[in-house]
Amino acid sequence: MTVKQDEDPALPTMPAVFTAHTPTGPVPCCMAHAKALQNLMRFMGAHINFTSAPEGAECTNCLNEASKV
Repeated sequence: MTVKQDEDPALPTMPAVFTAHTPTGPVPCCMAHAKALQNLMRFMGAHINFTSAPEGAECTNCLNEASKV
């Protein structure tokens, strides 16, 4: 994880395990958000494909949740 100058290096990392390939584009996901996204897409009747996330990728959903605090 790269740390910006105004960020605390003690903040937890939010590593992505998978990249979800959705109709809107690829989304890096942690295990919890990958399961939630898969359940949502299944409920909507859509298929979603997952691949391994690149090294150092961070979960987009975790980052969005952390920014709302």
